[in-house]
Amino acid sequence: KKNITTMSFINVTISTHETETRLITKEIATCEDAATVSSEERQPLTSGKVLQVPVVFTPGVDRCCCGCCGFCGYTIPQGFVALVNRHGRYVGQWRDGFYYAPPWVSISHLLPCRSFNFNSSIRECPTKDNCMVAVAVSLKFHISTEEEKGCYNFCYRLGPRGLEEMLKAFCEETIRGMFRKKTWKEAYAYIQDESDTDKKTLADQRRELNDHFQQFGVVIETLSIQGVHLPREYEETMKAVKGFEKTSNEKAAAAEYRAPDLWEDK
Repeated sequence: KKNITTMSFINVTISTHETETRLITKEIATCEDAATVSSEERQPLTSGKVLQVPVVFTPGVDRCCCGCCGFCGYTIPQGFVALVNRHGRYVGQWRDGFYYAPPWVSISHLLPCRSFNFNSSIRECPTKDNCMVAVAVSLKFHISTEEEKGCYNFCYRLGPRGLEEMLKAFCEETIRGMFRKKTWKEAYAYIQDESDTDKKTLADQRRELNDHFQQFGVVIETLSIQGVHLPREYEETMKAVKGFEKTSNEKAAAAEYRAPDLWEDK
């Protein structure tokens, strides 16, 4: 599976050690620390593993100040945008570089200028014939740091946790609607045989997500289904069917290979 090293797929089956993403705000001592902090932190969960991905960094008050003029120095790492406050109120943004500012100016948030992977599992999703399946969903997004208003709304109004909850809600509604129209066999074969209707559904969902999150500067780049997990008894049925088909095909091929020998003159 792309971008997930702890999930393995046999046909379209998700392993029992699933990995989900948690979008978090990471506290750091200084702005420079944002460039060196690990981008992913794995924490164990009772039902699998969670991958904590910092989307926003909040630096502390540790800064280098000049003793003669009282001004403080800030270094914004390359690939980050800083949200600047004056007396605790937002006044603008700083791109990467070094800045001098009076002590009443501070950095409230740092936003990385990169894309993030978000993975989630939709559990107990009923099919048309009432088989409960689990669906692994993956999407990639970024925060448009070129849009100042979007950055402000994301950091001060939405935040990583709010984004995570809304992404899960949107994805769950779409996936449940898609698989409610499929039989369990169609669900099992989904990865190998994705229909044009399903592709259109996911594309429409991505556009809807982008329209909804536009005010927060969030851009959904890709949205896809990475795997479908069936109950054990259904998986065993499909394996038995595939084993029977394989054996039948091998016997048919062997018989076809030997057929010309029957017509040879002895």
